[in-house]
Amino acid sequence: GGGGGGGGEEGPTFRATSATAPVAATFTLQGYFRYLHASQEEAPLYLFDRNFDHKLSELGADYDVPAYFRSSDDHSVRAGEAAKGQPGTDLFRLFGTAARPDYRWLICGPKRSGSIFHIDPNQTNAWNVSIQGRKKWIFYPPGVSPPGVVMSADGADVTVPISTGEWLLSFWDQHLEARKHPDPALRPLEAVVQPGETIFVPHGYWHMVVN
Repeated sequence: GGGGGGGGEEGPTFRATSATAPVAATFTLQGYFRYLHASQEEAPLYLFDRNFDHKLSELGADYDVPAYFRSSDDHSVRAGEAAKGQPGTDLFRLFGTAARPDYRWLICGPKRSGSIFHIDPNQTNAWNVSIQGRKKWIFYPPGVSPPGVVMSADGADVTVPISTGEWLLSFWDQHLEARKHPDPALRPLEAVVQPGETIFVPHGYWHMVVN
């Protein structure tokens, strides 16, 4: 587990958690970076904040939707720019600012941090940019549960390994066998995203990430 920002530091605070943490921790950025460089846990606390644009206005100003992912009527299209015929697929914008589900995050973590297998909610298509460091992604296609992931018949309850480290140690051999499936459409996919690269996460795909 981890502590708070400590040290009498001032400034906005950010939420960090992990699969093994009983409760989330709160850090200033300075406090989290100190924790990040000193962390030795198997499952380090992962800073995952949805309100970074309100807390750090400069970062909020840096955030922009790449042209490839913009809708033709997307509010983020700058004046004079065209969306080049991209379809209007951002349906969450119809909720307006107040009711729109969370859709962008600042994510930061040390080596070994990450997220265990999950499917993004609300049928979301997502994109993720690595600013610094490398991210290992593993995907399983819709309808194919990763080894160690057990779903109830109605899909309401999901049991997963407690951490990425546990999954890699316990189920890697089964994952290697899954990569040999005779139907390529049912094989898992893997990628390592380098700094400055963007990855697209299609809705319905199981995925996990290790930093």
